[in-house]
Amino acid sequence: FFFGYFYFPLVKWNHSLIPEYSIDFIFCRNISNFGLHQFVKYPSLNKNFLDLIFASSDALISDVFNFPPISSSDHDCIDFKILTYDENKVLPVTHQPTRNFKNANYGNIEHLLLSISWPDMFNSCITIDDFYTRFIDILNIAIEKFVPKHTKKLDRSKKFPKSIIDAQRKKLLFWRKLKKNCNNFCQNSYKKQVNVVKNAIKTFYASEEKSLLDKRKLDSFFKFVNTRLKCKPKALNIMSNNKVVYDDVMKANLFNEYFASVFNIDDGFIENMVPRKVEKCSNITFDIATVHNALSKLKPTFSVGPDGLCAYFIKKLKNVLCIPLSTIFEVSYRTSKLPVLWSEALVVPVYKKNNPYSVENYRPISLCCVTCKLMESIIDSQILKHLSSNNIISEKQHGFSRRKCQTQLLQCKTSWLP
Repeated sequence: FFFGYFYFPLVKWNHSLIPEYSIDFIFCRNISNFGLHQFVKYPSLNKNFLDLIFASSDALISDVFNFPPISSSDHDCIDFKILTYDENKVLPVTHQPTRNFKNANYGNIEHLLLSISWPDMFNSCITIDDFYTRFIDILNIAIEKFVPKHTKKLDRSKKFPKSIIDAQRKKLLFWRKLKKNCNNFCQNSYKKQVNVVKNAIKTFYASEEKSLLDKRKLDSFFKFVNTRLKCKPKALNIMSNNKVVYDDVMKANLFNEYFASVFNIDDGFIENMVPRKVEKCSNITFDIATVHNALSKLKPTFSVGPDGLCAYFIKKLKNVLCIPLSTIFEVSYRTSKLPVLWSEALVVPVYKKNNPYSVENYRPISLCCVTCKLMESIIDSQILKHLSSNNIISEKQHGFSRRKCQTQLLQCKTSWLP
């Protein structure tokens, strides 16, 4: 099959009255000789059939429809489906329902968790896995009761205000009238409404960009710029042995093999360090106030880890979750054991650049348990505090520290320049 723009205005595909031996007649004769069929049933430019779809079989093309032109274009959009068969192709996987943590009833969840006596709940627990499993089981009960489900994939497309949506509907109405009565009045009315919609969208985006600049936030600015510069593939299609892989399990195995092949294996070698006589950091604490403070600093993201919890959910319930988490962290630190779930991660392949059909052009992002990262942040802050208070960190250490690169630049400027 093939499709595209063909300028043969004399050809009316709903009947065969064509001047003999004209270029249009020769084109139609060749189409017939090759056994091809034309599938567009309605004109795409005024009364002319110029945007066409050809195929050798009716089983290849289906659901051909005309839609309004994009922006101020004169040509209709032609929407159609290509029916193909592939031996590896499987039925499309429906989106698994996910939790809508943003619209959860946190008042009821907090009331439920406040009614639980955590010391009694943890009384029969022995290992750290027992503690964490009991904790997750209780949260899952609250999630099942008070957190709604997403049955469809979230639509992250730009939402226009009601005024623009109404203008787009009016444009669609004029387009339908133009298809029924192709006269100058309908054509002028449609073109006028096209300009109205175009200018309204242009003004809307200009207002959005001005508002972004007025906020003077660098992270929001660069996030906006990256969305305009980067073009991510809409579907995760991977090639293997010159064939497109449709099965999700096969895709996962291909990514797993590639990511495992580029990992560096730890050789166990440790540099010989000169022993230093410094005070040991032996007072790592996980009291309720410390855990509550760490929960307050969490970035409220919605990505869930292997335990099914996201940072937004945990931060929202910081006043009640700081108590059981304090106990879990203390037991884990005292026994030098981690819950099994904390050693697992959900690996998401993120497209980088070049050919999107190659696994080499994706990088793995590991989604770990938020509670594990929370405990790490508490230990990290207390160790850094100990190192700084005892002057153990060298003043020349600028990277991987709170001082970042500003102090390095200032030091270079004062020491290098006269």
